[in-house]
Amino acid sequence: MNTWIGGENYSLAVQLSPPKLFPIDREKGETMKIITTVCIFLLLQIWTTHAALAEAPSFRGGLLTLPVVEDRDDTLTLELELLDGTFPPEFAVTYSREIRTPVDIDTPYFFNDLLVIPALRLGHDTYWVELRLVGSDLFILDSYGLNRDSVPDYFDGPDYRGWVRVPGEARDIGVGADGTVWVLGGNPYPDTDFDFFDDNVGDADYGLWVLDEFGWLEIPGSGVRLDVDPDGYPWVINSDHEIWRLTPFGWDHIPGSAHDIGIGADGSVWVLGTTERRGGYEIFRYTGFGWQKVHGTGVRIDVDPYGNPWVINHDDDIFHLVNGYWQEVPGLAKDIGIGADGSVWAIGSNEREGGYGIYTWDGFDWIRVRGSARQISVGPDGSPWVVNREREIYTRF
Repeated sequence: MNTWIGGENYSLAVQLSPPKLFPIDREKGETMKIITTVCIFLLLQIWTTHAALAEAPSFRGGLLTLPVVEDRDDTLTLELELLDGTFPPEFAVTYSREIRTPVDIDTPYFFNDLLVIPALRLGHDTYWVELRLVGSDLFILDSYGLNRDSVPDYFDGPDYRGWVRVPGEARDIGVGADGTVWVLGGNPYPDTDFDFFDDNVGDADYGLWVLDEFGWLEIPGSGVRLDVDPDGYPWVINSDHEIWRLTPFGWDHIPGSAHDIGIGADGSVWVLGTTERRGGYEIFRYTGFGWQKVHGTGVRIDVDPYGNPWVINHDDDIFHLVNGYWQEVPGLAKDIGIGADGSVWAIGSNEREGGYGIYTWDGFDWIRVRGSARQISVGPDGSPWVVNREREIYTRF
């Protein structure tokens, strides 16, 4: 006979034979009941996930169907009914169910009291739509607009700005206070002709690229970590932990060694050294003539516009140096970036499909922003630039 599972047609062969009688084992019988129940539950979960992924958001017959909606760390299936005679249009929730399924850049999501739908197909066009929660299970149309075909994944609206996929791949990314964007490319750097890199480690470093008006321009040099100074020049750490700074006259070797580097909009340069202590690596500030050790340890570092470092330690704890004292910031993070305007963004510790959750600091708490990534840097206007697990590059306006 034929049956449908998750939208697929399967043929099942059923062989009928006389029943065989066995002694009854009550313990085994109870075990089989449990196994059968678990199998049925798993099949239902697979069918629910398959069904949810099979469809994009749709609006038909007054019913808005959202197969997958991201709500912080949960995913839901929602159906909303358009209420007759309402203007602006109002929608009432008629069906809601929690599901387990991956999300992507076009998945509808909640942002504070907004339900944001990045891509809703209506006729031959696709729109971004924002619904605002105004009551228990009641939404009102807040804003909408036509998606721009010329810029994929970009949605422009009064209260919502989406992610833009930037062509290319990267391992790490840095943005200077002047807006210059540099990356270490996604593939190992094969060329070791440059005398400032050790020939034995060339295959462990990654090529250096800068973004200009025509796209990515490759610059001689490579490394594993970088940040960008206020004049738009990169400081790079290679796989030998050497520190190099690009100047108008070429590469300048900075004495010392480091695991990570952060540069503030005021030009302050901080690094995490190579001596491991409890919580990470020792912290140093560049004086222009050498490195001054500062108490504390970390594994990731960036610097605010006033020259104060923010550090993440081995336990993903976040600390901010204020008036010479480390203050712990609530939350956990894997990476952190700070813009010239003081905006603080972090990659959280909650693992997602593309890396970890993305958050912005409001001065009191972390606000979740849809998407996931592994590396982050922040532009002078507070716009984050991220690299995800697939080494794809995104920015958010």
